[in-house]
Amino acid sequence: MKLVYSFLLSVSFVFLSPALKAFQLYCPGDVWVGCNDEIWDLSIYGNAYYDIYGIYHDAGTPTVVYNLNSCNTGTIYRTWTVEDPYWNQVSCTQTIYVSGGHFSSANIHWPYQDLQLYGCNTSIHPNDLPYGYDKPHYDYMTCSQVGVSYDDKVFYFGPDCKKILRKWTLIDWCNYIPGSQYHGIWTYTQVIKISNTETPLLSCAKEIVINAQECDSSYVDVPLVNVEGMSCTGEYGISNNSYYADYKGADASGKYPLGTTKVEYTVEYACGKEVKCRTDIKVKDNKPAVPYCYSGLNVALMPVDSDNDGNIDDGMVEVWAQDLNVGSYHPCNNGPLIFSFSADASETSRTFTCADVGVNAVQMWVTDINGNQSFCYVNLSVQNNAANIPDCKPDEGKKYVLSGKTFDEDHDELENVQVTLKDRVPVYQYITEKDSIYNYEVIDSFYNSSNVLVHIYNLTIEYFDKVIDSIPHHNVMHLMSNQNGVYGTNDILLYRNYEITAYKPGDMSRVNNSDLEILKAFVDGEYQFKNKYSYLAADINEDTEVNNEDVLLLEELLSGEEDEWPKERQWIFYNMQDMATATDYPLADHLSQDVRIQNIQDKSHHLDFMGILKGDLDKYESMDEVAGLNEKINLRNSQVDKDISVFPNPFTSNIRVGNPKGEAGKIKVFSSEGRLIYSGIINKSQSETVIPDSELWNKGNYFLSIETENDKKTIKLIKL
Repeated sequence: MKLVYSFLLSVSFVFLSPALKAFQLYCPGDVWVGCNDEIWDLSIYGNAYYDIYGIYHDAGTPTVVYNLNSCNTGTIYRTWTVEDPYWNQVSCTQTIYVSGGHFSSANIHWPYQDLQLYGCNTSIHPNDLPYGYDKPHYDYMTCSQVGVSYDDKVFYFGPDCKKILRKWTLIDWCNYIPGSQYHGIWTYTQVIKISNTETPLLSCAKEIVINAQECDSSYVDVPLVNVEGMSCTGEYGISNNSYYADYKGADASGKYPLGTTKVEYTVEYACGKEVKCRTDIKVKDNKPAVPYCYSGLNVALMPVDSDNDGNIDDGMVEVWAQDLNVGSYHPCNNGPLIFSFSADASETSRTFTCADVGVNAVQMWVTDINGNQSFCYVNLSVQNNAANIPDCKPDEGKKYVLSGKTFDEDHDELENVQVTLKDRVPVYQYITEKDSIYNYEVIDSFYNSSNVLVHIYNLTIEYFDKVIDSIPHHNVMHLMSNQNGVYGTNDILLYRNYEITAYKPGDMSRVNNSDLEILKAFVDGEYQFKNKYSYLAADINEDTEVNNEDVLLLEELLSGEEDEWPKERQWIFYNMQDMATATDYPLADHLSQDVRIQNIQDKSHHLDFMGILKGDLDKYESMDEVAGLNEKINLRNSQVDKDISVFPNPFTSNIRVGNPKGEAGKIKVFSSEGRLIYSGIINKSQSETVIPDSELWNKGNYFLSIETENDKKTIKLIKL
């Protein structure tokens, strides 16, 4: 229904002259219409007319002025102008008021709520969304200008899920009043969810079994769980529910208690979905006891009359495994401990008879309350001594008797010589570190959505002690010779390999400067040894050569500059059998200072040693010759010291040899190992000779030999 409101407007003119008739213009009244009403054919809203002398006339066509905005609302002015009989223009105006349209929320069709999309890079632009979810749709209404906009707020829920709150705003600019929240403006929030449809494949070890490293727990290196597939953000987040894990992610490694701990891994994907995997971590308490037992134990047989005829015909002794124990213990106090002779924990005792006389290698087993076992070896010697049982196999055959004497080169007995027997088959102490072996057992296989073969497996981790080094320990026995030079023992086991050596403390009182001068004379070629044992006594450093280094060492020992003999011994002991066949130059005979006996099976063995005291040379050489030699040597030294000088010493620059008398000669320099490193001559015309490049020699000791026309001298040099 259209409502048009109009009022008749009249304009009248009254002339004062009574002779004149009245003139009056009539205009249609103002009208209020809507923008949907007719506003182009305005005649329907009336026309103006005028009355002149009682006669009505049409006022004609008006002038129309439209004052409308883009919403087609505003005012329209219709103005009529006519002349009265006296040529005066008379006007009137009709105003038409045009109001706005009637757009409302009923004309809006908002997009559907809760749109679910799938994928990682799915477009959420309204143009790419399904119809009905894309954008608001609205009825066309005249006299309305509708504008639509939206604003997105994105929320992420895990690597594969995000939620978008899209707020739509719709404004009818023809009705909107700026600043108003309700007049001509409407809002609506649409929810859009995006998630990845691919389900990740989570794989983990079904079971991990380890042996406890400590009494109540063990650190477990748990392999990282594997997730196949990619999330929208690149990788999946993994969590575990283990109370003992160091971290709550894909690595559940940590210190786990004894027993079984169920560890569950969770991977979240899509929006609120989860995939899980479980690993059972089993820590076993299989730490055994630490066995400590006697290395050897003697037991005596008791006589037995087995047939009750009044005659002793056998022997018997019952030994309890616990009697072999010294101090076994369990590091975790898993007692009480059970001792047995075998892995059968019920074999707690064993009976020995005459058939077992001798040394028996037995095992002492230790079993804890959890059944964990360990053992050690005991040499159990079953003896028939006091009982003297007839026809009972004696134990003497199981023992090896070793004896001998110690002499010097004159066959005089040497007492207080320590003879050492070392079993050459060592017992090893092992140094270990923790190591592990991962055993994978495939229990199922299948192809995933990407056509990749996937295995489901059980994992068992075996922890063990890996040997990284070992320290050998030898069974060693020390015997001392008596005043007659005799040593011996009957406590050596058969079928073993032994290394036997002899040692005696040194005696510096028997070494003096006479011995040093004899050695110097021999090294300088002025004297030859008369006794073959002198070569052994002169080899101070035991390198099978007698040279300047031996001279230097003996000088230092006599002066006190050195207080330790090479190889920490002055006495050298040789196998007497080797010495009986020694040549006149024994240093080349490869004489043995240790005797090795392989696989001893004899009931007795005799081994004698001969001792040589290093440095004691005047014992072997003629005293008369030594006296004459000393006189000659003293004269030589007094002359050489006046004639020859060597400087600087110690040295860092080149060595200079002074020759004030101008004697011709030769110079040789040897290293401490006896290697010739320089050889030169001294000219009569030179008062000083420089040894070139000596400043470049390595630090250490050297020996300079100077031989002139009359004398020869060896000087020790020290390079700093």
